[in-house]
Amino acid sequence: MRIEDGVAKLEDLCIKVFASRRDTRIPSVFWIWKSIDSQERESYDMLGICYDNRPRLKCILMPESWMDSPYEKSVQEAVDTLLDNGIRGQSMRDGHNKIYKSFSDVIEGKEGRFHETLLGKRVDYSRRSVIVVGPSISSNRC
Repeated sequence: MRIEDGVAKLEDLCIKVFASRRDTRIPSVFWIWKSIDSQERESYDMLGICYDNRPRLKCILMPESWMDSPYEKSVQEAVDTLLDNGIRGQSMRDGHNKIYKSFSDVIEGKEGRFHETLLGKRVDYSRRSVIVVGPSISSNRC
């Protein structure tokens, strides 16, 4: 934690805290700034940020039984659903129980350069060997 120098008024005080992605524990400023209570609770509740030396840190928006943070999303899962809905088993649905259309659903059965290059080149695996570009070979030599 770092406090900027040269602050004329206390209202202009800026505190920057850097947290790693693996360990989201950061020091609490509750002891020097009592009105931060609701902001720290909200960030704990919604983003999963834990505060060291923080008294009575409880969820205020989500139930205590909630395991994950609501805003903590899996990017890979979202991208997989966008490219091919149903790739993870059950298809994603909206609030009206309608299945989301993915890119592969939209271009299914279509031919042409757009279809071939959007989701990757089609490869015929019935042959004995498949040529794949290696890290030391440039793509124009393949």
